[in-house]
Amino acid sequence: MVTKEHVKETVDAFIRKILVVGSGEVNGDCLLRDDVGLDSIDIAELIMMLSKQYNVNFTAQEEDFINDMTINQVVELVYSKCSKE
Repeated sequence: MVTKEHVKETVDAFIRKILVVGSGEVNGDCLLRDDVGLDSIDIAELIMMLSKQYNVNFTAQEEDFINDMTINQVVELVYSKCSKE
């Protein structure tokens, strides 16, 4: 069973890998694009990684919304999709 904590750890690990920052520099309320600084390619990679790791699919609308989401919102979205399947 997938837990919210596991999803959060996965997203945090991805962000640390891409940005080479420590976990203390980024928190769940940070916006992926504006605060964390992920560009469209980084976000596309995040979406693909989450889709593959958790076997979930995102709608085109959800993919667009992820650009303006916080880390916590992305975690909630992925977790809700895992809970439904």
